Amino acid sequence: MRSIKYKYGNASSVEGTITDELTPLVKNIMKAAAPKVLEVINEIMDPLVAEGRRKWPVGDYSMSTGANAGREGGQSKRKLRKILRLEDGDRIYAAIINDAKTPPSPKFPNGFEYAYVIFEKRSALFINGKQRTKGVNVWSKLIRKPFMKRVRRFEKDLVSAIEDAAKGE
Repeated sequence: MRSIKYKYGNASSVEGTITDELTPLVKNIMKAAAPKVLEVINEIMDPLVAEGRRKWPVGDYSMSTGANAGREGGQSKRKLRKILRLEDGDRIYAAIINDAKTPPSPKFPNGFEYAYVIFEKRSALFINGKQRTKGVNVWSKLIRKPFMKRVRRFEKDLVSAIEDAAKGE
């Protein structure tokens, strides 16, 4: 049920408006479903953040010299967090992020977000003395893969929350 309206101005201007009669209906359904959807997303994210924080590796910089001298470990563990908010009443923004940054340097004046490139110690694959892989990425192992598994498990709950809102329940 889409309609397109054109308005011709003087000289060479044309204005077009595309309207969809279903847009208000869908927005109202999403507004009604938002609280239940937020609840389901919270059930997905809270255990992941807690478990990720519990298992997140902490670097030991006590013997470091140079750029890492005096650096405190555990910054990326503390910076692991969830963001969950309702925007404009009908849009949900959900994310698990880790915004730990290195100290500013000439190459990275604002610091470098490094948490996504942390690898487990002793997990690299070596063949004939040459490193073939960097190893197990901590972000993928502790957050991304478990998140995808949990989302699939909660998919039915999300769909039923939206269906209930559409039915007016």
